[in-house]
Amino acid sequence: MKTGTTNRIPILLCLVSLLFASQLFADEMQRMRLINDPYPPYVIGEVGEPPSSGIAFEVVKEILHRLDIAGDYKLYPWNRVSKIGL
Repeated sequence: MKTGTTNRIPILLCLVSLLFASQLFADEMQRMRLINDPYPPYVIGEVGEPPSSGIAFEVVKEILHRLDIAGDYKLYPWNRVSKIGL
């Protein structure tokens, strides 16, 4: 069984699906808060700062731009991200 990118693809697809579903509520939602942990090469940056680059970050940023939704991005350690997200 492969590890690495293969395990992250379903997560990325789920995220993209949620972003497209959010278009239904675009009139009500002007800003979306997005948090993640640094996970090169998908999300690159320092904890406590917005991501500087990364494959997944660039995809999500472009999707939000096309949906006309502003994004607030910030990186946290994974333990904190999982607690905030729940």
